[in-house]
Amino acid sequence: MKLDSQDKILLKVSLEKELDRINKQLTEHTNDYSGKWSDYKEKVKWDIIANRDKVDSLLKKVNEDNGSLSW
Repeated sequence: MKLDSQDKILLKVSLEKELDRINKQLTEHTNDYSGKWSDYKEKVKWDIIANRDKVDSLLKKVNEDNGSLSW
């Protein structure tokens, strides 16, 4: 997956939008949650870790193919 500079910019914007969507979703879940905070906090922690791994994995693949892509 070889990317030119415009593709890198589009990828960066897409990743930022996805992180914003995840953050919004977590905020909505927080506002709607009526159970035990400790249980919810544990769920959110693992949701964040799962999504972070996806983003890190994609960035690692892009960086391997194209050099450094930084935020």
